[in-house]
Amino acid sequence: MAHGLKPARNLDYKTQLLSDVAPKGFDAAAWRDDLHLIRPASPGQPTSRILLRDGGWIEIDQAAGIVRTWGPRGRSDALAAALAASGNWGTKRLTRTATIARSSHGPRQERLSEAQAEALVRWWQDRGYSATSAPDGCWISAGSSRIRDTGDQLEIHGPVSDDAIKALVTKAREAWGGGAVLTGSWSQADQDRVWLEAQRQGVVLEGCHPSDAAQQAWAKETATSKVQAETIGLVRAGAREAQDLLAGTRGDPAALGRLSPELQAFVGSYLDDDQRLELAQSEVADVVPELHRFKALGRQEMEQIERRRAKDHDGKSSRLGFDLPPKDLGADVAKHTVAPLDVP
Repeated sequence: MAHGLKPARNLDYKTQLLSDVAPKGFDAAAWRDDLHLIRPASPGQPTSRILLRDGGWIEIDQAAGIVRTWGPRGRSDALAAALAASGNWGTKRLTRTATIARSSHGPRQERLSEAQAEALVRWWQDRGYSATSAPDGCWISAGSSRIRDTGDQLEIHGPVSDDAIKALVTKAREAWGGGAVLTGSWSQADQDRVWLEAQRQGVVLEGCHPSDAAQQAWAKETATSKVQAETIGLVRAGAREAQDLLAGTRGDPAALGRLSPELQAFVGSYLDDDQRLELAQSEVADVVPELHRFKALGRQEMEQIERRRAKDHDGKSSRLGFDLPPKDLGADVAKHTVAPLDVP
């Protein structure tokens, strides 16, 4: 067998690390010459990882009772089988299933320097992913998938999971200028899923051909999002209106001026001093559901004022202005001012 990587430095130390991560009693010395890198489990990476000289990876997931392998077949499969037999665990090989690359027609980099791999590790960790640098690139855990990042290309090993798709599209959006090209073999179902995620994140995908069903699903999703956005906008507008209403009852003329004529009439004419003071102590969340009723009462008050004005043949009846706050309302409400309500 031709070894692709150099033996690990201090093989006795590496052998001890293998003993530490392997089941008790495992013969680590038998694998001494195969070891290149061992990363024991840590808070940021709950599984132990082993890279062999032939480029094969092994992941010991004690919590799940399984040993995973990916990368070139060879000694990693044999070591994984030995570890699984010793720990009474299962084994699972994650084969390469899909690839995506930066949108470029130039040659793509296949090998990274150690510094470049470490930079990629930091990039992924900053986004909440578990990542490990290695001579063959940076390896990322994304749910049940493992992804190899060589800077301008990503390879999915294992299932094309939702977590993997989000990671691919995030890379395209944040590191590749919002564009990527699907390479290799993608099933129609996986193309649809990655295309939908790309639409959500504003990424342009070349070499992707979404089905009619996927395009219809996106049209439905955007329509639903529009309705949700409009609903949220109405709620926020109602909250702002409720804040102005409460501020107006506390004597804030600017807030009164922002209210609709109906709410101005409600505050300035419909409410008496005691009612205004009681309302001023309310919470915004309590006022929002009542705005419709308050406006209806304000309209009724405006109609009564108009009827009274029509009966006043001398033209001397007092007039409540609805374009601006009533001149005497600020002073009247100020006599009953309460502490301002602290609202977000």
